[in-house]
Amino acid sequence: MKKLLLLTIFLLLCTTIFCQTKHTFSFGSGTNHLYNGMLTPYNWSGFRIIGLTYGNENQLNEDWKSFFNIGAGFSSLTLDYNFTNKLKNGQPFAKEIDFFINKSYLRKVMQVVDFNIYVGGLISAQGVYQAAEFIVAPASDLYAVDFFQIGVSGGLFTSLQLKWKSIIIRNTTSYLLLGALLYPNYTGDSPFYNGIKNYLTVATINKRNFMENRLGIEFPLYIRGKFINNFSLYHDFKYEHSTLKDNIFRRFDHTFNVGVIFKIEKPNKNSL
Repeated sequence: MKKLLLLTIFLLLCTTIFCQTKHTFSFGSGTNHLYNGMLTPYNWSGFRIIGLTYGNENQLNEDWKSFFNIGAGFSSLTLDYNFTNKLKNGQPFAKEIDFFINKSYLRKVMQVVDFNIYVGGLISAQGVYQAAEFIVAPASDLYAVDFFQIGVSGGLFTSLQLKWKSIIIRNTTSYLLLGALLYPNYTGDSPFYNGIKNYLTVATINKRNFMENRLGIEFPLYIRGKFINNFSLYHDFKYEHSTLKDNIFRRFDHTFNVGVIFKIEKPNKNSL
């Protein structure tokens, strides 16, 4: 499984290196809400402190295009529930680090003037690490738990794009259908050290639902008539609900991002 994951990441990177037309580097922050039964049986909420993403869009021909995205983020969280009778020095604290690599291929299925609809497939490598710390009274002992999950999934991907003069409005949606994950049995499990075969799990939509929607705008910026650069603004929403190994995992992420677009080829009507 480890070799398969590394090979998949290598192929995704190679495909992108040799097919580059438009590149976007973006960063953002937002809110993060999750429930992970392995950490605690309560909801967590907090802020996505920072998220960094590199994206590549490549027009393969008149009807086909591809997207590539790689990124990571860091979140700080606290419990929604107040354990004043059990905990000392305030609420428990948790941190989360997540990362992803996505590659999609899309075919144009409809075009009305400057409005285009693309539909295709997506392959995604994803991982998340969560750690929480508790100070328990009256002994004031420090109690810590962590959770690590990584895997490769595939699913559906759609893109709706409208061009108005030099402005592009786009909405993309992905939905994962099938995946192979290294999923812990308990908190503190480390699949790469304790044996991969004990943690390999096949995830289907009856056990794991993962959806991401991105709505954004790309536009050129001029100051006193001088062209500065092309930029993007977008809102990213991620939803996940899974019951793998009878452990409920649920999250809602809202991230607002600003990006810089570089190395852009002159667009034409057939490349929308």
